[in-house]
Amino acid sequence: MRTLGVVCALMLLSAAGWCDEQHHHDLTESEVGSVHFVTSCAKDVEADFNRAVALLHSFQYEDTRYAFEDIGRKDPTCAMAQWGSRDVALPRAVGKRP
Repeated sequence: MRTLGVVCALMLLSAAGWCDEQHHHDLTESEVGSVHFVTSCAKDVEADFNRAVALLHSFQYEDTRYAFEDIGRKDPTCAMAQWGSRDVALPRAVGKRP
C-alpha cells in the first residue's frame, strides 16, 4: 500500500512539473490581444510598447516587466516605459506580482 502511495505522489509531482513547463512560451498576438497607443516614444519601440501593454492587460506581469525594461534601454526618453516598469511592480489585489 505504501508503494502505491509513493507511485501516486511521484505521478502527481511529474504532472505538476509538466504543466508548468507548458505555461512558459512566447505568447502570440491572438493569445494576448493587441492595442495601439500613441506615445512620444521613438518610432522603433512603438510595436514593442504596444505588445508590452497587451501583455500587461493579459496579466503576464513578468513578461511585461522585461518588455518595458527593454523599451527603456532602447529609448531612455520614453517616459511611458518607465511608467510600465513601475506599474507592473505595484502589488495588485487580484494576484501576486513578481
